[in-house]
Amino acid sequence: NNGLKVVVTAGATALEVGDGLVDETPAATAKLQQVGFQFGSGEINISTAASYPRLVRASGTKDLTDFGLIPGEWVFIGGDAAGTKFTTANNNGFARVRAVAATYIEFDKTAATMANETGTGKTIRLFFGNVIRNEPAAADIVRRTYQLERTLGQDANGTMSEYLVGAVPNELSLQIRQADKVTVDLSFVAVDNEQRDGTTGVKSGSRPTLVDAPAFNTSSDFSRIKMHIITSGNPNPSPLFAFLTELTLTINNNVSPNKAVAVLGAFDVSAGTFQVGGNVTAYFADIAAVQAVRNNSDVTLDFALVKNNAGLVWDIPLIALGDGRLNVEQDQPITLPLSMDAAEGSNNHTLLFNEFPYLPNAADV
Repeated sequence: NNGLKVVVTAGATALEVGDGLVDETPAATAKLQQVGFQFGSGEINISTAASYPRLVRASGTKDLTDFGLIPGEWVFIGGDAAGTKFTTANNNGFARVRAVAATYIEFDKTAATMANETGTGKTIRLFFGNVIRNEPAAADIVRRTYQLERTLGQDANGTMSEYLVGAVPNELSLQIRQADKVTVDLSFVAVDNEQRDGTTGVKSGSRPTLVDAPAFNTSSDFSRIKMHIITSGNPNPSPLFAFLTELTLTINNNVSPNKAVAVLGAFDVSAGTFQVGGNVTAYFADIAAVQAVRNNSDVTLDFALVKNNAGLVWDIPLIALGDGRLNVEQDQPITLPLSMDAAEGSNNHTLLFNEFPYLPNAADV
């Protein structure tokens, strides 16, 4: 009863799927989640007639805006079976949405150079997921506060504990090193802290259980990583480098506590400018990356992690590169350290994160 299922019909209280199911009353934690869409036979084509490649409705009445895709969001084109993906390999894979209309989806980043193709006899699958980005409209920005607890052992009367109250996420650091696991550090700024002895005991309330999941490996779980100069009309420019040794991405809300007379701690916190930056060290291939720094070129970076039929995509649409001084040592490969400062891109965000609940096996290459 679990796994990827194709919905045949949908009603107010029931979904009919094409795969055989048996009667079952699931646990309260069970859920259904839409992870994509399967088009009807011959319903969708690839067209390169416009400035950018498009997934074009060839027949039927499906409104492609129904998916709720936004410019800057990523999708994955094609399933595992031959009948659910395009015959031309370059027409499948990760792609970034540039524009959406009722009859087409246009892409400005693709896995390869797409070519015209009709989907005759094909039931093409399109996978999409959940999006988080820094929203341009203030009404769409949600600030959450957390109460962080740590226990401090036992005294004569029970468990001692400490609490960070009104904690707001401030800085996230994503660290990618060669032959290692991907690590993420998240720091908070709180308005106050509290201590409780064993007599008082820990606070009541629910404590969400951390979900166990396998780590992403930097050697085998990267499906895509690409930094390139933004070139109008070209969704697949040549990369600035072929391999890198490390990458650090930092996200900073610049949160600061608001203090006042007669207030212990802070009465609130204020968020500052949303900043995205980082560093990357790449193997030198040609002079293009150094020239991109000197010319102050508009650069973009994205990477995709895929494991166990699920994936994550990080996309920084607009970057200014710094440093760029070649590291030349005897008997060692030439490396190029680069600093990154992100700015708001054409889709009005500085960073976009895609979480794919399900991806086909083809995505893990």
